Amino acid sequence: MRHWRRAAILAAMLALAGGGAAAWRLGYRPWAPAVVRRLPPAETLFYLDLRPLRAALPDWAGAAPADGSTYAAFVRASGFEYSRDLDQIALALRGDPAHPASACAILAGRFPARFRAYLNQHARRRVRVAGLAAWQFPGLARPQQTMTVAMPAPGLLVVSNASDPAPDLGHAASAWRAAPGLWRAAWWRPHPVGYLAADTLALAAERHLDGQRPPWEGARRMRVSLRLAPPGDLRLQAVERASDAPAAARTLAWLRQAARALGAALRADPPAGAALAALLARVRWRRDGSRLRARL
Repeated sequence: MRHWRRAAILAAMLALAGGGAAAWRLGYRPWAPAVVRRLPPAETLFYLDLRPLRAALPDWAGAAPADGSTYAAFVRASGFEYSRDLDQIALALRGDPAHPASACAILAGRFPARFRAYLNQHARRRVRVAGLAAWQFPGLARPQQTMTVAMPAPGLLVVSNASDPAPDLGHAASAWRAAPGLWRAAWWRPHPVGYLAADTLALAAERHLDGQRPPWEGARRMRVSLRLAPPGDLRLQAVERASDAPAAARTLAWLRQAARALGAALRADPPAGAALAALLARVRWRRDGSRLRARL
């Protein structure tokens, strides 16, 4: 009987190890936030967790919108107030991140019944996209670019302004996906509260970035993460991977020169500028071959 028990334990351990290895090979990273796993592929990924910010700044979270403003009217009609009800947001930007050709946003939070009623009342049209009930609105910054909104799960909102929103909404409908390739947060560490990553090689190839000189010369991937470190400190880490060591060295020299110039400009505008300059002076740069690192 004891031999059978040992064999069963060994088989269970082998199954767990095999399943873990298979999950790793398949790229399934369950430690990535669900809002990130639901994002479609893109050249730039942005993620922000507002819950620690809300806990750290209770006055900001409880601040009421100014009466008479358009936003105050929206809050009254929909019952949704972002500083109180929005927990997480993830963005996938396609093309130049400053002026993206299209974008997809996944928002997690509390959307009361009034919010759905607000969508029904104000949408230009109600449609069905990728099997989901959806609402379409004129774009905010680009009225000619239709904005499609859907709720694939309770407490989850997806917004896409792609000309064909079906792939974005279909991707957002399931959290059982690998995280996008740009997500590189290690599983053994807590989720970052803020994260930004860009495929700079792809952006340069599309001529959205100047790839002829630093900081984009030879750049392949760049990511920035922000974590809360006990006892309540914020830690910033940035990593850029260049095509080779000389390109990384030129980029590092450019960054140090730019940081000195920016610090001098900030110190000329006290008191806020001086504080920011002091913060910038604490950034530590390091190069390991073709990889650049910055820590705060």
